[in-house]
Amino acid sequence: MRSEADGASAVMICCTCCRPPICAPSVAPRRARSLVPRAAPACSREEPSGVAFSAVSRVQPAPGPPTEGWGAAPRSGEAHGALSARASPAGPEEKAPGAARAGGPSGKVEPPLRCLDGYLWGLVGQGDPKCLVPLWLFRRWAQAATAGFCALLFGAAALVLLSAASSMSETSVDYTAGDVQREFVLEEGIDGEALISYELPDVLVNQKRFVESKDNYIVGSTISRYTCEDAEIEDVGWRRCPSPPGSEECARWRGCPHGPDCPGDAIQSDPILRRVANTSSFRPCGLVALSMFTDRYRLVRLEDGLEISLTESGVALGSQDDVYDERVLRTSGGVGAGAELTVEGVPSWLTLEDGFYEHFKVWSRQPASPRVRNLWATVPDGLRSGRYRLEFTENSRVWTDAWKVPFKRVTISEAHVLGSSGACVFLGGLCLGICCLEAIMTCIFLFAPMLAPRASLL
Repeated sequence: MRSEADGASAVMICCTCCRPPICAPSVAPRRARSLVPRAAPACSREEPSGVAFSAVSRVQPAPGPPTEGWGAAPRSGEAHGALSARASPAGPEEKAPGAARAGGPSGKVEPPLRCLDGYLWGLVGQGDPKCLVPLWLFRRWAQAATAGFCALLFGAAALVLLSAASSMSETSVDYTAGDVQREFVLEEGIDGEALISYELPDVLVNQKRFVESKDNYIVGSTISRYTCEDAEIEDVGWRRCPSPPGSEECARWRGCPHGPDCPGDAIQSDPILRRVANTSSFRPCGLVALSMFTDRYRLVRLEDGLEISLTESGVALGSQDDVYDERVLRTSGGVGAGAELTVEGVPSWLTLEDGFYEHFKVWSRQPASPRVRNLWATVPDGLRSGRYRLEFTENSRVWTDAWKVPFKRVTISEAHVLGSSGACVFLGGLCLGICCLEAIMTCIFLFAPMLAPRASLL
């Protein structure tokens, strides 16, 4: 039945099946509930016709707000929402290990006793930060100042790099197979140490298959494994053939260097074949070793016919010396291939004459780009300006005729702390681009709020 009490409509359902009867109030959903708890109305004793009801007990009033524990009303002098301390059955002074300690009259909960739990308590609590500097850095003026500083920093770096690139002295001489010598003019003298480097454009020595084709005994490790597949001693002849693959000349080279049909002129025409012919194995092996750059140079000053002394020793990095000198061992005596160096106890085709072993260590370090530029020799006393002649005492045909490199190049430059001219130009252009981006971000932080529409007061 329905009963009206204090303006609220409630439905009372009394059941005679239970002792005492259960009354379930249900407030109408469309009427707003009062925030103040009110006593539930009593069940009516009136019995409808035809239905017998037993004695109905009065419904107990709704309980008030709790005075302890979660949801307790704040006491006088306590912060709103603070946890009140609850005494354990064992006594107010006994607490479980690691539990939070209740505070004094203020009700503030103290961190646990243990150090690690205290740190976790502070991390979970996420209290107010004591230092507001990190938040200050996110303000608009701080971001504008940071972007402006970065713009000035990268702009200064770009200015230094581009200025250094323009002041470097660098002269290049291009040549191809069949060239014997080339003359050039050195317009600016080099006072300090002069560098003689060779360049090979558009070569794919940075491919994964090529880089991993090395002697695993020398450069391999537990993590990095290398293999010499298709780059053993029987592959040296046809891969070093200067003619295109499948030609008649390369058919004669396929059995080199130990085959019965290998022509003697083929062995003498290639520096690697000459050395491998004196050994029974190809160590170090791999495509990197097989494709080693073997050209040699001689520099003459034309004014007085003086031959410039080129120092080929010490061109490899110190880290390369540490790796190869521990694996490629020198013998006690002997001269030439197979008698000077050994790899894992096997005679090596590498030789010490003419700095060949030093050039191999330089060649074994592949660049990240398809353009190879390696140091070949140095001139410690520098070079004065004038006319010079560059002679090619060894000019392999395999690079331009078989491997289709458009040209080979020799570059004469001065030693500089910032590297080569090309590297300075690249890094200077990169810094200049970053400087422009940071300058744009500075302008955005400074002037973007001025362009935003202002909110109307109406």
